[in-house]
Amino acid sequence: MNKWLENNWVIQVISVLLAGVLWFMVHYFNKDQEGAGNDTQSKIVPVTAEYDKEHYELIQTQKEVTIMMSGNPFSLQYASSRIRAQIRVDEPIVEGEQRSVPVIVTGVPSGIKNTVHPDKVTVTLYKKNPNLAYPFISKEIPIQLTYPNKDLSVEVVEIKTDPSKVTYYGNRPMLELLNKIDLPVELPKTEGVYRFRAKVPKPVGVEKVEPMDVEIYVKMKRSNPKQIKNIPIKSINVKEGLEVRIITPKAVDASVSGAPNLLDALQADQIEAVCDLDNLSEGVHQVPIQITLPKGIMLESQSPEKAMVEIRRKS
Repeated sequence: MNKWLENNWVIQVISVLLAGVLWFMVHYFNKDQEGAGNDTQSKIVPVTAEYDKEHYELIQTQKEVTIMMSGNPFSLQYASSRIRAQIRVDEPIVEGEQRSVPVIVTGVPSGIKNTVHPDKVTVTLYKKNPNLAYPFISKEIPIQLTYPNKDLSVEVVEIKTDPSKVTYYGNRPMLELLNKIDLPVELPKTEGVYRFRAKVPKPVGVEKVEPMDVEIYVKMKRSNPKQIKNIPIKSINVKEGLEVRIITPKAVDASVSGAPNLLDALQADQIEAVCDLDNLSEGVHQVPIQITLPKGIMLESQSPEKAMVEIRRKS
């Protein structure tokens, strides 16, 4: 046996056989893995940025990306703990310029396929102020809509913004004072569903706001009218020495609208129906019925609109 091992020819034959066995094992293992099929896995990873941090501040719209990976389970497990996402902002840098830079995925072992979403990130760079005593930060601020409703014949059913928050960039002391941002909007004056855009206010001291405008969704409806019946009719401005008899009608019905709280509190004795007889002489006349309403209440309709009156001398 020892003599065989001392023979170079025998050693070469054994080496070839061992190599063949190893090739077969590797080939069989790979075939077995291919037959089993690849697994897929997704992972959300933070995006790190490489740029000139000594001279610039970076505003980055996308802080995380989703990486989809496919391959054999062993490689996926290895990749999951090592995969990274980063962006690089190279020279030349133009201050305030928005730039779309590709996301670079690292730490992916051989044999693993991957895709990243989104595959680009928008960034903006600002020069650092050497005289700035406080750090440059970002803060999400909720939007609060303000809308004085001047037209009481319609009311707001639903109103919202998309997005509901915006990001402000600026000095820490100033942003720490901001807990909400008031956004005044002009309400539509008719019933319906409306979508429009409004510019986000930028307080003094804020370097940047994202997004700069938001979509406003408003649903308006007509206020439900309230029916007031049997309002007694009065006459005014009757000439001295004359008297009036209201022939027909003796009372009037009215449909009124307004803010729900005002309508709920409205009483019949707050409404007056009058016939103005100024400059009318003796005889039978048809005159308009004028309805007087409290502030904030609007007349939708009335029935009837005119009254028949008789003006005569006092007996």
